[in-house]
Amino acid sequence: MKPYFGSGVDASGAKWLVEKGVVCACADTESLEQLPSADPDNPHIVHTILLIENGIYIAEMVYSEELAADKVYEFTFIALPCKIRGATGSMIRPIAIV
Repeated sequence: MKPYFGSGVDASGAKWLVEKGVVCACADTESLEQLPSADPDNPHIVHTILLIENGIYIAEMVYSEELAADKVYEFTFIALPCKIRGATGSMIRPIAIV
């Protein structure tokens, strides 16, 4: 299986991330998913595969240019969410400890 990471992640890319054992998938874009979706029956197939079926967190709009420029590939990732009672999602403050 060849993962697709061109203009967002498609179902094959999501399955590849699952196989690699990721805990959280982050993107520096507004949507982690390939848009428009290649799956006409599920416009959010990547969210379904990662979050619903495998419990893998998704974070979007994560700025990581400085880490990439410094070739930092391993770090402790801390996500500080807003405290919103009853919410199923939240904005986060992503922190990388190197």
